[in-house]
Amino acid sequence: MGKTYNLEVESLSLEGEIKKVEFAFAGGTNEAVQNIETVLTKNGKYYKITGDFTPKKKGNYTLKCTVGAGDEESSYTIDSITTKIRVLNEGEIFAPADPVESKMMISTNHYEVGKTVKITVSTPKKGTTYENARFELVPNPDGGEKVQSIRTVSLNNSYATTGYLTPQQEGEYKINFRMLMSDDNGKQWEGIASKTIKVKKVEPKKIKVTFIPLLGNPSLREDGQAVVIAKVPKYYADQGYRVDWSDNVTGFGKPASSDNLNTYIVGLFKANEAGEHKVTFKVSRDQQWIGEATMKIVVTE
Repeated sequence: MGKTYNLEVESLSLEGEIKKVEFAFAGGTNEAVQNIETVLTKNGKYYKITGDFTPKKKGNYTLKCTVGAGDEESSYTIDSITTKIRVLNEGEIFAPADPVESKMMISTNHYEVGKTVKITVSTPKKGTTYENARFELVPNPDGGEKVQSIRTVSLNNSYATTGYLTPQQEGEYKINFRMLMSDDNGKQWEGIASKTIKVKKVEPKKIKVTFIPLLGNPSLREDGQAVVIAKVPKYYADQGYRVDWSDNVTGFGKPASSDNLNTYIVGLFKANEAGEHKVTFKVSRDQQWIGEATMKIVVTE
């Protein structure tokens, strides 16, 4: 103990100046990192963050570095790096070595709102164990979007990590990946990869849907009811769909019927008052296609 070590962190650079850097030890310890400085590297891709650590006692520590950016009106976290430090009796420490370059691949080059993509990352196998394989989206305005179903498998010379992302917004996404590896002696490496994608909002294809005309004159008396049937091309209905009726129609819970050309979706219209009423039917599938139809029903007293 009593020895001082210089810690160095590389954080991905984004537009906006770093406003806050914080080192925090887990577990309520009184250890601290001091003399923190931040410098933008010459190539402009990374911030180099340094600080001094003087351990007070031996043991295992978990240290998290959080980097914030933005301006006075809007600020957000651009990076969060967690590592483990092992302090020995003589004050020597084990901490992660230089980052290991991982390779990130995505299942497509065309990114659309609502369409799921598969992300695959290959990381050279440096340690005998791994943990904390994770993806981060930067910036993530509402915090609701994330890479899901993350899974890592060990291959002969590498680790393969997969995950799935369904973008919900148009714009630029920066996907960061980190994975911590260690050997039997406690020495650690960190696999790092990053990729930026541009997501577009594509207007869904419009398909033709229609109502089957009501028998006779489409009118009924107040407090009466009428069955309404919408016709959707079977080719699209077989892909799966979502149905939205206007408030004056209750959709039937039973499955729709079909023939070779169309699928028939049924609802029940109820007339609460006299006058001309508009019935609206909308069917859609994610961002791929949408169809709408309207019909007027006259209600007499």
